[in-house]
Amino acid sequence: MTALLAASTGVAFALVSPKAEKPKVVDGVRCYADTDLRAEPFHGMTSDFAGRPDSEMAIESCRVMWQMGLLGPGAGHEALPDSGPAPMDHPVPALVACVVDGMAAVFPAQPEFCKAAKIPSLLTSGGRPASP
Repeated sequence: MTALLAASTGVAFALVSPKAEKPKVVDGVRCYADTDLRAEPFHGMTSDFAGRPDSEMAIESCRVMWQMGLLGPGAGHEALPDSGPAPMDHPVPALVACVVDGMAAVFPAQPEFCKAAKIPSLLTSGGRPASP
């Protein structure tokens, strides 16, 4: 009886862990400033994107926003210089790519975040799930 209960628990866990997938929405990447999935509107910015982003492309798109200071603590409170490029020296946290509402979504979190939040991770360029 105990073995059956353990096997049932394992099956139930597998059913609630979504598989990695490609985004259905292909014209943008949501770059989250935090991991709050319930916020409306979401906390962050949408980066325009041509084509279907994989996890590497989505993370790179959002990494640049973090580096420019457009995301993160105090983002949007500093005026960008009127001339010249924006400074690219802001800290960038660990980033992970998931899929939310069919769109690529990048969060400031560790690789386990998508699985813990019960949302699919975004596939890599090779069509494989990003680790873990």
